[in-house]
Amino acid sequence: MLPKERQEQLLEVLKEQRYATVQELSKKIFVSTATVRRDLKLLEAAGLVHCTYGGVAITQPQGKNVPLPLRRAEHVTVKQQIARAAAALISPHETLMIDGSSTAMHLCDYLSADMDLTVFTYCVDTAARLAQKNITAYCLGGQYNLHSSILTGYFAEKNFESVTADWVFFSAQGLSLESGHILDSSADETRLRQIMLRQAKRSAFLCDSSKFGRSYPFILASLEDVDVFISDEETDSRFQVKKLLAGK
Repeated sequence: MLPKERQEQLLEVLKEQRYATVQELSKKIFVSTATVRRDLKLLEAAGLVHCTYGGVAITQPQGKNVPLPLRRAEHVTVKQQIARAAAALISPHETLMIDGSSTAMHLCDYLSADMDLTVFTYCVDTAARLAQKNITAYCLGGQYNLHSSILTGYFAEKNFESVTADWVFFSAQGLSLESGHILDSSADETRLRQIMLRQAKRSAFLCDSSKFGRSYPFILASLEDVDVFISDEETDSRFQVKKLLAGK
């Protein structure tokens, strides 16, 4: 198991129970206590956990921009189901855009080199996962955000304006069930995703039901602006969009 995968498993356990001893974590993910301690030191240095005598607690993130490793540990099974449903939309030889969300990152697990895909993303970790599978991946550069592992800003926006794609796969932090607005707290990512929506022929919005009704300041788009909406729960039928229910 790769160190990053191990650390994601540790965060997933801590997300569920908030606090654990090193011995408990060792048994949960089937590695030695020495390995757990090494991983916890790295996670603590990144500000994701707080180590105490005998155990460790997950850090409560301040503000609305939750670091990517913490987002990866949330609702993992549902996100995998959503990503699997999204992957079924993709045909061989297509060009994709994938945003920096943890949900869209799971798409990497369901794509293969023999599909002969080309992928544009602004998430460094997503590009790395695709490259490891010998999938052609371009990480379009901009200002690097350490906690989210993404590249945003003027240069990233200009880069995305210079390419096109068959599909864009994206998520966001919230969805208003009243207005159908897709919402986020990041102005930078909102602008990037809006450009991606303009540059792609078709769009798929990936959103688990934990985000329903959550309010954030920036309107990314409306449900009616996207071609496919993939979730684990149904929403009001007045939104004119193709819906796929993951895991059903």
